Amino acid sequence: MQQSIVNTAPDLPDNATVKFPISAQRGEPLTYVRVLDRAFLDRKAMGWRLDGPLYRPGARVARNLLPSPLIAVEAAGRSRVGRGHNRSEYLYLLWQWDEAETWHELVRASSTNWDWQWTLGPVAERLLAIAPIEERVARRVDELLATIDRTMRECEPALKPMVCAAVEERLVAGRVAA
Repeated sequence: MQQSIVNTAPDLPDNATVKFPISAQRGEPLTYVRVLDRAFLDRKAMGWRLDGPLYRPGARVARNLLPSPLIAVEAAGRSRVGRGHNRSEYLYLLWQWDEAETWHELVRASSTNWDWQWTLGPVAERLLAIAPIEERVARRVDELLATIDRTMRECEPALKPMVCAAVEERLVAGRVAA
């Protein structure tokens, strides 16, 4: 199945957009950036599936339209030109967008076939499995509040205000400072 390349150029300020990396030589054919939604080992295909939309290298996209964490694979064209049975190698790079709003190259691989996926795939899978810190904090806070709610349901109605005040005092005094 052939996938079309998304070419977006929103009329937004630079701080609201992400510009994808361009590592290819000028005029190099067969280049793209794939923003990864998921990465997993597909045993039926005997290789790695790196799924997500395709973009042109250097394209600007609104930040709110992109996933978090923002991980991308760039197909940067030929790294070594071949002739005859010595086929050309193509360069693939794994990038991560950080809070400082810059791209960081994590891994690079070059190959004449699909072998590059065995280098980039496991790293991409691990990165996508790590939830952003805000989500992990929110999950912990929800667990803590659920425990407090459960305990407070069993508490005598006359004691509830005093228990809440004591919990607040202990949290502010000791737990947060630790």
